[in-house]
Amino acid sequence: MSLPHQLPNAVVPQDAVLPADASPIDATILNEYRDMAGDGASAFLATLIDEYLADAPSLMTRIKDAVERADLPALKLAAHSLKGSSRTIGARRLADLAEAMEAIARNATCVGAAPLIIALDAELERVQPALRVEQARPVSRRAAC
Repeated sequence: MSLPHQLPNAVVPQDAVLPADASPIDATILNEYRDMAGDGASAFLATLIDEYLADAPSLMTRIKDAVERADLPALKLAAHSLKGSSRTIGARRLADLAEAMEAIARNATCVGAAPLIIALDAELERVQPALRVEQARPVSRRAAC
């Protein structure tokens, strides 16, 4: 993919830089869903994760295509969608990176988008298997207050 509009580096949010061994998923968010869904938690989380895993790669493709075409409105929309769905599923770093991409589009430029695409791809590669592990995790019932 040729991205002629880019500078060699992008502004990546400092809180998006995590240690390599840090989990890409904030388990507290998924545990809140488990608590709220009660007996239907396994089915609810399976559906939520399945939908995310189906949609996120498509959103990444839309982001890449928008950068390639310098289509800023499409870039903003795709990045915004990835940001929201990633926050919902607990993929905070991926959401932060998508937010940075959204900011690039909001600033009416594609400058800095190429390194963010690389970072987004890498983080999505970490998120997908982590979500599959979470999806397979049994729901443990916490004691009610």
